[in-house]
Amino acid sequence: MENLQKIKRIIETSRKLREKLDGWNNIISENSCDKYGLGFNKDSRFSSTKISLSVDSWVGYYGNSGCSTYLQIQDQESFKKAFISVLNDKFRMLLLETCAKMEMDAKSYIDKAREEIRENLKVIDEIEKK
Repeated sequence: MENLQKIKRIIETSRKLREKLDGWNNIISENSCDKYGLGFNKDSRFSSTKISLSVDSWVGYYGNSGCSTYLQIQDQESFKKAFISVLNDKFRMLLLETCAKMEMDAKSYIDKAREEIRENLKVIDEIEKK
């Protein structure tokens, strides 16, 4: 039943995230709401989740087991600031695409969950026969 539980957790997380995103404009448009924020790296006191992210790039060539970094980002602080700005510009789209990806991931466990259920039903059937 592990896969079924995984499916439930993924779908529930995605559903709740979609609901919150859909209700955001209603929340912030209330007359009594005077403080709000939604985005990446806005205020760590209110983080929903922390994600470590790196920009990785490498190249290696046949006959040589070594690799080297391809992208050379000289001013990492400026890059980070600009990158987070781009992420925030696309915040809603990225979260909705994340929800869609989570739902697809959940579907990948369906066959495994069905097999688990079949196996558990066999156990129940054997118990009933005794």
